[in-house]
Amino acid sequence: MRNWGLNLIVVIWVIFTGYWLLPLKKPKAFRSDSEPNTILATQQFCEPKCADIKIKRGVLVIPDSIKKLYPELNKDVALIIGESPFRKSKSALMFSYDFVLSGKVVKVGYTEQDGYVPVFNVTEWFPTQYIARFWKLTGTYEILYLINLNLGLPLLLFFFFKQGSSLNKLFLTAWPFLQTSMHCSSA
Repeated sequence: MRNWGLNLIVVIWVIFTGYWLLPLKKPKAFRSDSEPNTILATQQFCEPKCADIKIKRGVLVIPDSIKKLYPELNKDVALIIGESPFRKSKSALMFSYDFVLSGKVVKVGYTEQDGYVPVFNVTEWFPTQYIARFWKLTGTYEILYLINLNLGLPLLLFFFFKQGSSLNKLFLTAWPFLQTSMHCSSA
């Protein structure tokens, strides 16, 4: 009965930890033949004095009514509203990634550094590389997940080695091979 309870705890830990290691969204590469109003962007870190994002590739389609009123509109940066990946998380690591953003320009905003800039309403976004779900955790949840990971993994390994599981047997049979390969590579 005791082993059944420990096995259940291990399964729950693996499922909980594994869920937060899954990708936040499937990554998507920016293609030069993408539709208009699909851009590759990264967040700027000088808010509120500058625009939210810097446009690395792609072109925003500015409505004619906005072009006429603001001929000096800066099209290399934009303020964003709507479904933004940058507003979904407070994690600083998440902000350093590039994202593919799709949407449309809805109005004009103003920043001290960039002047008049388009306001881009994001309707869909994708990361350009793998981002685990745990990057969107903040505050207490982030601390609890890190405690779970840092305490749970050593306890899980201890559980497997103590029980004499097949994982333990695997390490014991692989150990002589690993020692031999380490001696050969160091010679």
